[in-house]
Amino acid sequence: MTDKKILDGMAKMAAKKNKALKGIKAMKLKDLKPPEISTKLIPPEKIQTSMIITLTVGGKSFIGGNMEITMKTKMDIMIKMTKHPTKNIGIEKTGCELHLLAYKTNLPSNMLPKVLNKFLNSTLEKLLPGMMCPAADNVIAFMETKIEPMFEKKSFGESSTVWYEVAEEPGVFPDYNLIQLKVKFQANNGDIVEVAPDPVPEDLPPKEEGKTTVYIPVSTINVAMMLMDGSFNSVITKIEGSTPTTDQLKEILPDADLPSGKDMKIEISPKVNATFTVSPTRSHMTIRIKASFLSVEDGAELLSVDTVQECNASFAIKEEHLAVTLKAGSCRSTEISSPAGN
Repeated sequence: MTDKKILDGMAKMAAKKNKALKGIKAMKLKDLKPPEISTKLIPPEKIQTSMIITLTVGGKSFIGGNMEITMKTKMDIMIKMTKHPTKNIGIEKTGCELHLLAYKTNLPSNMLPKVLNKFLNSTLEKLLPGMMCPAADNVIAFMETKIEPMFEKKSFGESSTVWYEVAEEPGVFPDYNLIQLKVKFQANNGDIVEVAPDPVPEDLPPKEEGKTTVYIPVSTINVAMMLMDGSFNSVITKIEGSTPTTDQLKEILPDADLPSGKDMKIEISPKVNATFTVSPTRSHMTIRIKASFLSVEDGAELLSVDTVQECNASFAIKEEHLAVTLKAGSCRSTEISSPAGN
C-alpha cells in the first residue's frame, strides 16, 4: 500500500480506461500520505475498514503546463473473514466504496468555476474507484501474508512441534472479532495430540482498546506439560554450598532407617505430569514428585519420598511466549509418603 510504484501504475491504468479523463495526459501519482485507518465491526460476519487517504496526482493539463490535484478521499472496504481450506483464514473483499472529501489544484483560482467544478466533480468520482479499489485487494493480500505465519509449525521443547488450525468460522461481535483455534502438538515419537478449544466463557474480562487478546485453555497447558515429560528432572548435589549427608536428613526424619555419615545426592522427578487449575480467585499448579536420596559413593537408593506439591501460579505473555511463574514461598505439600513406609 505504501509502494508508490504500485499506486502510480493503478493511476495510469485508471486514466487509460476512463475516457472522461482526456483533460489530463500522462497522469501519475506524485505523493501519498500515510492513511488514517479505522475499523467497524458489523455482526455476524463483516468488518468495515475505512481509510482516509490524501494523495496528489499530476500530469499535462489540457490548457498547457503541468497540473497537480491533491485529493482527500475516504475508502470503505467491506471484508469477510472465513475458515479457509488451504489458507487457514481467508479474507474476502465484499465491497469497496470511494468518497471524495476535498481537493485542491495548482491551477489559478479564476479558472476553478469554469473548469474544475465541472471537470473534477464529474471525473474524479470515476477515477478514484478504478485507482484505489485495486489497492484494497493489495491490502487484503498483505494482511493474509501477515496472518499465515501464525499457523506455521514451531518447535516446542527439545524435539516436539506445535501449530494451530482454525476450529470454527470466525465470528464478528460488536466489540471484537473471535477466532477459535485448535492446538496440535506432535511428540518426538510422531504421535499427534490435538487440543480442541474449550467453550468461550461468558464472563470474559473487557477487551482493551487496540490490543489483541489471547485466551489459552488450561487443557492446552496441561497437554504441553505432558509432552515435556522428563524436562523437569533434576539432581541436587549441593545445599547451601555443601554436600547433603544422611546425618542432616536424620535430623529432619529421625525415624528414617538411614546409615550414618554418608554423602548424598537427591534426584527429583515428577511421577505425574504437572497440571494447572485456574479460577477467578486463584490459579495453582499441582505436581506429584519423587525425591530419591542416593549414596554419592555407589549410587544406592537410601530413601525415597513421594510428595504432592501445590504452588500458586501466574501467567503472562513475554516475547510471544507463555510464561508461567510460580510464586516464591507459595508451594506447600498436601501429601507426603514413602514407598518403604518410613
